[in-house]
Order: sequence, then structure tokens, then C-alpha cells
Amino acid sequence: MSVIVIGAGGHAQVVIDALQCAGETVLGVTVSNIDDTLRRVLNVPVLGTDTVIEQYDAKQIQLANGVGGKDREQIFKNLKGRGYQFCQVLHPSAVIAGSARLGEGVQVMAGAVVQPMVMIGDNSLINTRASVDHDCVISDHSHIAPGCTICGAVRIGDRCHIGAGSTIIESLSIEANVFVAAGATVCENIPSGALVGGTPARPLQ
Repeated sequence: MSVIVIGAGGHAQVVIDALQCAGETVLGVTVSNIDDTLRRVLNVPVLGTDTVIEQYDAKQIQLANGVGGKDREQIFKNLKGRGYQFCQVLHPSAVIAGSARLGEGVQVMAGAVVQPMVMIGDNSLINTRASVDHDCVISDHSHIAPGCTICGAVRIGDRCHIGAGSTIIESLSIEANVFVAAGATVCENIPSGALVGGTPARPLQ
């Protein structure tokens, strides 16, 4: 099926490139607001605002979430509620173990590594050159930013952001809605809603 990418910013470009490298057909992108100067993104046409998706039969296209920020979850849920499906975006240079289980709309970007028995929930993003080791569970709508190292048997809850270059030591539990600042080293369990940073990571609020 052809793919429509939602969004036209930096993450959308990465998604488009990954899809094209994997041999997928990208029909176009949609944007939240029309900018008269924006006609194409990486030679892919701008189809219109996000509402243009409703012109396409949900059984004939797939969607890819090109939004990297806080609206990512809502976009996914809204369009799922209308019957649309999100494709997985798996860059050919990513290494993904055969026993890994990836949910709907999961994105694994260039150079990332997903090791055996990993489970990744819907709409989660394993970004460029991140590493997720054996037996980890990453829940829905979480973002593992570029260059992260997630050691074995780590549990990460819904809607977490693990900042660029961070390291999560093995067998830890990161509860839902946690924000780990870039470059942090997490050496103990983190409760829900916490903002942590530093080495070793400590609360920042």
C-alpha cells in the first residue's frame, strides 16, 4: 500500500527517507496548516492539511507518523479512531532481532539496534543509532532519542521520553510519563511523571 506521512518537519523527513530506503511508496505528506511556500518535502508532494486524509479509503492506504513532538499520540489515536492503520517504519540499516515484537506504527530508524525478545508498544519511536538490548519492554507512545543505550530487561512505561545519548542501566523500571534529560545515566527505578537528568540521574524538579 502507498503511505501518507503526517507532518512536514524534520522527523517527517527522516520517516520519508526510511520508507523510501525500504522500497515503500510515499504518496505524499500532510500538514497541520497550509503554507503557500511549502509544495514538496524531499520531492514528496504536500497533499494538503491533515483533513485530506479523509479523502482516502482507509483500506487502500497506510499512515506514518511524521510528528516527533507532543502531538504524536493524539494524531495516532484520532486517526486510529477513524479506521486508519499506521505502518511500521523500519530503516534497512536498523538491526532488529527476529524475536522482537513491534506494535503498530513503531519506527526504528537508521543504525538502531533492537535485540532479542524486545517488545515495543504502538506508536513508539526508536531513533537514530539507539540501542535496545534483550528482554526490554517499551510501552506505547514513547520516544527513545538518538544515541540512547537501553540495557537488558529494562521496562519503560507509556509516553516516556529518553533523551539523546542517555543510558538506562539493566533491569530498571521507568514508569509512565517520565522525561530523561539528554546524556543522563539512569541507575535506579524512576517513578511516574518524573523529570530526571545527570550522571547518575537525579530529579530535576
